[in-house]
Amino acid sequence: MKKRAICAALLCLAIVAGGCAKKDEYVKLGDYKGLEVKVASYEVTDAELDTQIQRLLQDKATTEEVTDRPVQDGDIVNIDYEGLLDGEAFEGGSAEGQDLTIGSNSFIEGFETGLIGANIGETKALNLTFPDPYKNNPDMAGKAVVFNVKVNGIKKSVTPEFNDAFVQTLGDQYKTVDDYKNALRTSLEEQKKQSVESDKITSLRQTLFEKCEILKYPDGALDDYIKEMTDYYTNYAASVELSLADFLQQNMGMTEAEFQEEAKKTAEQNVGLELIINAIAEKEKITIGDDEYKELCAKYSEQFGFESEEKFIEYYGGEEEVRKNMLSDKVMEFVSDNAVEVAA
Repeated sequence: MKKRAICAALLCLAIVAGGCAKKDEYVKLGDYKGLEVKVASYEVTDAELDTQIQRLLQDKATTEEVTDRPVQDGDIVNIDYEGLLDGEAFEGGSAEGQDLTIGSNSFIEGFETGLIGANIGETKALNLTFPDPYKNNPDMAGKAVVFNVKVNGIKKSVTPEFNDAFVQTLGDQYKTVDDYKNALRTSLEEQKKQSVESDKITSLRQTLFEKCEILKYPDGALDDYIKEMTDYYTNYAASVELSLADFLQQNMGMTEAEFQEEAKKTAEQNVGLELIINAIAEKEKITIGDDEYKELCAKYSEQFGFESEEKFIEYYGGEEEVRKNMLSDKVMEFVSDNAVEVAA
């Protein structure tokens, strides 16, 4: 059986009031078996493997002092600097004892390259111009300045050699480079597989929504969903001391009216998908029995690090909501098992 996961999205599928209404009053099912879905390869290439190894080596890199040469590209220099505009120090333009990696592009153009060749104890005057525009400090945009920079010290990054001795420091299970590479490839393939499977389900959900026809929405379902979304973002904005309007503009680049329009589209799709999933479950007689429910609760509470099944159920909104998400996962697994995969 393929792995199923509880939906941990910001807002799970909206609650649809079932009552005595028949599912076919809400949705007309289209084809949900044999859906074509593009699926990427799970294969991990040698290039991807090498990229991960290089990241590991960078993470394990150490630094050592340099005393016998001037600054080179890639060095970590410790500097004091003072920025002058028309001969006067300007706000935010000075610091002491600051570490800077040459080539990181942390400072304006010309600052880091201007230090290449400088010796420890040397002070260099850098004639530079702030970019225009310059969002970090708009008042300095396009201004010509002089930075007087003293090099206090130089360090270089030392990357370990990827050999048997190195991988043995990563765990007792690794004796050779090949041991580590094989384990890493297996881990990356599993991560890739989970990502591909998640993308597959997302694609199938979209296809289901397009193939099926929503006849009507339960009374209040869309409004409830939109309110839940709005309340969430309003509360989140307040937690960072912003109004909803300011939060939306700064983080999403949209107005409140545009947000409401997007919320309506999201509500229609998510509520519609739950109607479709419920209809498929009813037609295919897919259910979550009590034993299966208990088994999955035990599995997920352990997998997600909850101290108890009760805490897990409470976190995900109570038994009704947990069962609903389990059923959704099970229906989508059924749709996925009956889909036709084509290479992406």
